[in-house]
Formats: sequence, structure tokens, C-alpha cells
Amino acid sequence: MYNDSSYVQHNRNLPDKVTGLVGFLKEFVEDYPDYTYEVKHIYVDGNYVIFHSHATLNFEERRQG
Repeated sequence: MYNDSSYVQHNRNLPDKVTGLVGFLKEFVEDYPDYTYEVKHIYVDGNYVIFHSHATLNFEERRQG
């Protein structure tokens, strides 16, 4: 089993540890059932990670075509 005691959340609006993230996400998907998240690119260089993604909260916000 994964030990989340060392997980540090870098978003200051969310609690640390995986359990804090899971709690936030449970509420989030209830509030935004049409939410989508698409990973575009992930770049890694040593200790640095750049994460490029696209998210929409509502179905109407999604790109058409």
C-alpha cells in the first residue's frame, strides 16, 4: 500500500498528504460532474517538472471540432 505521509501538496489551497487530495477531489467532482482534464505534455529535467494540461469545468466550455 502507498504511504502518503511524505506527499507534499504544492497547491497551498489544498491539504498535504494523498488523503487531503482525495477529499478535495471527491467534493470537486460532485460540484463539477462535467469536468474534464487532458494532459498535453509532461517535461522532466532532474528535479524539475513542467506539466501542461487543459481543463474544463462545464460541458459548454469544451472546444468544438
